Amino acid sequence: MRFSSLLLLSLALSLALLAGCAEKSSDSGGLFEKLTVEEALKKAQEQNKLVFIDFYADWCGPCRQMDRETFSDPKIQEWLRQRFVCIKINHDHNKELVRKYGVRSLPTFVLLTADGNQLPSVTGGSSPERFKARIESVLP
Repeated sequence: MRFSSLLLLSLALSLALLAGCAEKSSDSGGLFEKLTVEEALKKAQEQNKLVFIDFYADWCGPCRQMDRETFSDPKIQEWLRQRFVCIKINHDHNKELVRKYGVRSLPTFVLLTADGNQLPSVTGGSSPERFKARIESVLP
């Protein structure tokens, strides 16, 4: 009886820690704004920027790795903030946008001009340096 209580307590603590880690990792230093695509496009027009969309899923290991290692990097945050209005879209809850932007794997990074034209997408996780180079390779 005591063993099963201890096991349940351990499981509950582990889940709480995982939930806390997920919350912290998805924050990315406030890099991503809670905006719709339309709101992000409007803001991008006002600020003469592009829109950066991170399509992710909670179950996606490379997505979590990007949050932990790449999007938390201060140099990447500064670089993205200077050029983009950044938003995150959950793949599992936004199937219409997944279809619209042709998302076939995760993570996928969709880049839009301020007038809504889609630039080539970038897929897959990578280190901060490699991520920046991959995004720069598709910019106009």
